[in-house]
Amino acid sequence: MKRVAAVLVTALAVTGLAGCGASGPSDEARSYLAAWSKGDLAAAGQHTDAPGAATHGLIAARDGLRLAGVSAHIGHVDSHGDTGRAEFTTTLSIRGAGSWTYTGVLHLARAGGHWRVHWTPSDIHPMLTATTRLVLRRALPPRAALLDRHGTPLFTPQPVVQVGIEPQRLGTHMSATIATVARVVHVDATALTAAVHAAKPDAFVPVITLRRTAYDAVKPRIYNLPGTVFKTDTQLLPPTTGFARPLLGSVGPATADVLKAAGSHFAPGDVLGLSGLQEAFQQRLAGRATTSVVLEDPTGATIATLKTFGGAPGATVTTTLDIATQKAAEAALAKESKPAALVAVRVSDGAILAAASTPDATSFDRALSGRYPPGSTFKVVTTYALLASGVTPTTTVACPPTITVDGKVFRNFEGETKSSAAFAEDFARSCNTAFIGASRRLHTGSLPDAARAFGVGAAWRLPLDAYSGSVPAPADAVEAAAEAIGQGRIQVSPLTMALVAAAVADGRPHPPSLVTDPAQPTAAPGAPLDPSRLVALRALMRRVVTEGTAATAHLPAGTYGKTGTAEFGTANPPKTHAWFLGYRGGIAFAVLVEGGGVGGQVAAPIAADFLRRLA
Repeated sequence: MKRVAAVLVTALAVTGLAGCGASGPSDEARSYLAAWSKGDLAAAGQHTDAPGAATHGLIAARDGLRLAGVSAHIGHVDSHGDTGRAEFTTTLSIRGAGSWTYTGVLHLARAGGHWRVHWTPSDIHPMLTATTRLVLRRALPPRAALLDRHGTPLFTPQPVVQVGIEPQRLGTHMSATIATVARVVHVDATALTAAVHAAKPDAFVPVITLRRTAYDAVKPRIYNLPGTVFKTDTQLLPPTTGFARPLLGSVGPATADVLKAAGSHFAPGDVLGLSGLQEAFQQRLAGRATTSVVLEDPTGATIATLKTFGGAPGATVTTTLDIATQKAAEAALAKESKPAALVAVRVSDGAILAAASTPDATSFDRALSGRYPPGSTFKVVTTYALLASGVTPTTTVACPPTITVDGKVFRNFEGETKSSAAFAEDFARSCNTAFIGASRRLHTGSLPDAARAFGVGAAWRLPLDAYSGSVPAPADAVEAAAEAIGQGRIQVSPLTMALVAAAVADGRPHPPSLVTDPAQPTAAPGAPLDPSRLVALRALMRRVVTEGTAATAHLPAGTYGKTGTAEFGTANPPKTHAWFLGYRGGIAFAVLVEGGGVGGQVAAPIAADFLRRLA
């Protein structure tokens, strides 16, 4: 149960109230109420016989209360000689809770020929005195669960330990303690030193919050250090550290930015979703707090509860994620030191089963929203276009070591060459020059059209930022050659290419989905792909796995795929992203390793590891 010191704030007009310069008791009462309602608290104070105290009381009250508005109306007024009383009715609009209406009385006094409101805290509320205060007590309901596709909660309450440092306990051991703690729990020693220096001697300087199991592992090295202190707590956490973190987000005390985005239902100190789906479905998952207006004495004891606004429980959010598939994706990426991503979707409908992005310490979801050249994985799309132009798997398409287009020299990545290769072999070996040569059969719109047929660049939406890709029409012959091998201005996300693989497997492209409850806007599946071309394309992708560029990855039986090595940047020779896309059974996937090198040597083994973990 939280407490927010309460009283009043801005805005609503007061019906029939007079302006400044009032001379009678009624006019002065109206002017006080009008200024209070408008939020001009200094002016309200000037209509009392203690302007400084009144203004201070009203400001303190305003700053502590979560009010959207005040509407005060004068009632019956009596005066006898130099004293009077004015009845009033006030409606307080409490942000995120509701409206509270009550009545009170203003006492008036005349001195030196001028009427003023006699200041007392009861001018705010009839039960408020100099030794009591109004406060808001709020309690959010337990946060509703974010569920996987089977209804299993993705976050559960788990014990944690907050590791901290109390400066006054460090003595002469500050440098040694900070250095050891920073090394053991992997935090920045310089930043920690600065925080300790800036803190009060008896402050708890937070270092890191660890799951109980992680804390137990490091406890022997930090527990007895001079100055270390520890707090136990419970937090909503996913199954493992970093589990789908860019996608699901995290839960914790709300930051200022999170509160601003969350809206008026929430207050400082609330435990809310800080990112990802936890933030995207904030109001649904958090529910509405039960809020009470309470009169307290100086010790914090309750004198009276003046108003209670009922709360509402949160509602669950069901995702398409599968815990086992997500764990397999993250385990397959665990040994990769470079930024990487693995996306898995259900072939039949595009539902996202896993979306892993490393490193998980950042909130960037490169799996869904990263933008990269696809390199040779795009040859799946190029091949679909070529098969419509008369090329067949048995067509001879030479694979020279280089090919020149309008003065631009293109090379095969690994120097492969064969003068009389069948196109099936060119595909399996991912021969750039063969694809560029064959692409001369295509017209300017062929590749953009083929990409659209696979759903690249489609106008679907997810609850989180995601990128469907872009394949612009080539501006000239050089760009057309580059796009034939997935370079040029083509950009995709790993999700894009997983959906391309799914379209090959299913026979038509499907938009992705991530949340099923609450229902989300949906896009229609794309038109069916040409069946005869798909038969050929599937056979070509199988050959990549059995005897082509992915053969050494030892992918499980029944896997179809395509490697990719995508150049980026201005280095000479260019750096390359490593790609692999494919499908097996009902799951399609794409793997990306940023700056990873060769797709068949780096990304394909990760895919093999992932698929074996699902077996």
